[in-house]
Amino acid sequence: MRIHTKYFFLFILAGIVFLSVRHWLDRKREKIQDIDIVRGDIDEGDSQLGLWAQKNDSALLMVRLRRDGSFDYQVVAYPVKDTLRYTGRYRILPSFVSNSRVSYPRLIAVSANGDTLINHFIQLTRAIKRNVDVLSLKANNDPDAPAILFYRIKQ
Repeated sequence: MRIHTKYFFLFILAGIVFLSVRHWLDRKREKIQDIDIVRGDIDEGDSQLGLWAQKNDSALLMVRLRRDGSFDYQVVAYPVKDTLRYTGRYRILPSFVSNSRVSYPRLIAVSANGDTLINHFIQLTRAIKRNVDVLSLKANNDPDAPAILFYRIKQ
């Protein structure tokens, strides 16, 4: 019985060491390559990080949410290829439960000039057929509200 306990603790220790080394290597790679490495499920804390894009007939919108709380926002207008770039800070206010329903988290992004660029409720989902993460920006907290859909761009 004692030998099984010993091997169990060695297995747990090996798992902890593996996850710690992977976490350290991920952060080093993020700094060197200027990318955001997101591991885990949609429900975990880092799932909103990375590069998100949405294209329609008149523009291409790209948002990059970084681990340090900064963001880059880029709008490429068609057909003249006019590009607007913004940088700033963002915060995600957590969701909460009220008497009537559950509230989605809220993304607030403020540019370096102090202009609020994004102030929407967010919902993160996974498109099963396309195998891609979807970030929905909604003006209100209603689950059936229209949303602007952004898709994660793999880096």
